[in-house]
Amino acid sequence: MAPVDPHDYAFAAISQILDQPEAPRPGLTGVAITPVEDDVYSRSSPGPFDAIRVKWTTRAASNDDYVVDETVGGNSIAVTSRRMTREAAIRFVDDRANEAQQRFDQLRNEMIANLAARTGTPSLL
Repeated sequence: MAPVDPHDYAFAAISQILDQPEAPRPGLTGVAITPVEDDVYSRSSPGPFDAIRVKWTTRAASNDDYVVDETVGGNSIAVTSRRMTREAAIRFVDDRANEAQQRFDQLRNEMIANLAARTGTPSLL
């Protein structure tokens, strides 16, 4: 019998967390969206833990200028972007959220493939 790598248990636990069924949202799996209301638009990155989830929120700065506040977790200080138009701010938020979703999916797939390779179980990718 081959020795068991202690990382396998961590990968299995994370895989179980990530494999929890959610209501499907085409193109936006795992990303929370707050519709544009009162000059505010918000999206959150995917992830199993709120403490590491990134949130991007637009807000009006002055006149026709908007900024994007980026926070990590629930109790962090926001990092504020440069001023931009409303459309550019929404595009900025969407681009960041989509990039985060792609990185999350890639990491998840790598973890599942690694676990499958180590344990000899078929991957569901």
